[in-house]
Amino acid sequence: TIRSLLQASVSPDTYSENSAPFAAAFTWGCTSCWGSKRGYYHAIHLPLILIELETAGGSFLGAVDELSLVLVCAGIAAAMAVLPHTGTSDRALCRRGLLINLLAGDFVEVCYPYMDRSVIVNIAGYLGSGLSCSTLVFFSKPGEIPSSLAYLPWAFCVALAGQNWSA
Repeated sequence: TIRSLLQASVSPDTYSENSAPFAAAFTWGCTSCWGSKRGYYHAIHLPLILIELETAGGSFLGAVDELSLVLVCAGIAAAMAVLPHTGTSDRALCRRGLLINLLAGDFVEVCYPYMDRSVIVNIAGYLGSGLSCSTLVFFSKPGEIPSSLAYLPWAFCVALAGQNWSA
């Protein structure tokens, strides 16, 4: 099943001996960002999230979505909204994108033009996507796959996934 494949790739059984779960999570995050920018999100990622939610109650791919797409995009939108060289209309769009992403997680496309215009923003977006997913695995309980939900305010996604998170 999808869940067992995810479990095998990112389950942090032995942190000290094995960095493979962190590398796998980093790859999931970067691949999610890349796929979303190329139109694969609705064709592949979203259906897998729905299947995983149906069978497992929570979704690792939902957490990947929230971290690698929604929150990275929110960060890019926040940065663009406060940078002095951002035009008035771009600033308004970025503020709207930031608000929608933090409250509904459904406007990740707002950051793609800025990623396409700047190599630095693009690299930072991919690094943020990968590192956020690696961090998710790092803070998860050994032997458990971290999961969450998508399309909720980000704080609710974390709170509702509480049984798989450790402090």
